[in-house]
Amino acid sequence: MRAVITDQRTLAAQEQVRLPFVRNQVLAMLVNGRLADEQTVQRLLNLAQVHFFHPRFLVGILPDTPALAEKVLGDPVVAAAQTVYFIHPSDQAQLIVLVNDDGQTPPAAVLGAVQAQLGSAPMFAGRSVTTPTALHDAYIEAVTAQMTNRPRPGETVSFYQDQGALQLFDAANELKLTNALAQGNSVMAQEAFVALFNQASQNWSPTARFDLPMANLISQILKADYHKNRQVNTALVQQLLAAPSFSVLYALLRQTGHALTAAAPAPVVKDNGAELQTYIAAHASDPTLSLVDVADHFNLSVPYASRHIKEITGMTFTTYVQDIRMERIQTALETTDIPIKDIVTANGYYDVANFTRKFKKLLGVTPGQYRQLHKKPASAADDGLVS
Repeated sequence: MRAVITDQRTLAAQEQVRLPFVRNQVLAMLVNGRLADEQTVQRLLNLAQVHFFHPRFLVGILPDTPALAEKVLGDPVVAAAQTVYFIHPSDQAQLIVLVNDDGQTPPAAVLGAVQAQLGSAPMFAGRSVTTPTALHDAYIEAVTAQMTNRPRPGETVSFYQDQGALQLFDAANELKLTNALAQGNSVMAQEAFVALFNQASQNWSPTARFDLPMANLISQILKADYHKNRQVNTALVQQLLAAPSFSVLYALLRQTGHALTAAAPAPVVKDNGAELQTYIAAHASDPTLSLVDVADHFNLSVPYASRHIKEITGMTFTTYVQDIRMERIQTALETTDIPIKDIVTANGYYDVANFTRKFKKLLGVTPGQYRQLHKKPASAADDGLVS
């Protein structure tokens, strides 16, 4: 019994070490827009033990310096009216602050209090959103503010702005660009883009707090890019942030607009079903495996990958991955004496209690009961850790 308790404590300690990394990965995917459907979002949030109890979400970004990293904990900061998460993207030198709160305090005060605790440079923030699947919009606005806002001395939080003097905006061309990007009309998109960029550059002032026309144009193109590719284009964001001049900025935005409206080549139809199934099987034990990962690996769009997997396997991606995991878990229960918790976590499920409920719903018995019923005669008796 002592050995069992020691093993349980060891596993619990290992989970506590892994949890911050899993949480960071899941939240980064969420803010980056890689998680779109609510079922996948909820599954991965449960995996990372992330719970959103409040109706409002705020996103702010800060340069991720070594001094700042020392002050930020892996665990969220929880209070009665809010929870604050810190996200360190692996491919960007920035810290993302995600706040889920009750919405009773002005956003500037909420994010300002977080920034004051971190004691760093000004924070750039997007507008508040009300659902986890809209966090990518708030993030795009935050990085747009970082590119176009010039905080005043002492200003701790600088928000993305979408309103200003009417003469600063060209509503007709903004609508034209929106429609052209959505419809894939390259000529119309380029015409509207050139007009909007020229207006924005002509209205630019080194003393203005907000470069509103340019902010509108950048966020419009970044959001259109997201809607086409189903994830924030972090490489483009970094290029835009580093753009040294209007000419470089112009070239980057125009190239992106052209890529968004270029006619998509017909997908190359090839018999890669076995290859695709092999890839999914090899990565099924990764708890964060998503349809986006598969699509990226095979250079497919997410909708096409979804249809292709259904055609090959007769199942949706989620059901197919679950079947692989369940078959492996059942085999391990039948043929080994490995503790049930180890089997479950080794096959893509971090929350053992939640998995046990799912297992019983599917098979009518718990993993422990299944082992007792199906254990091969040559194996030892069940260790009884999970019943």
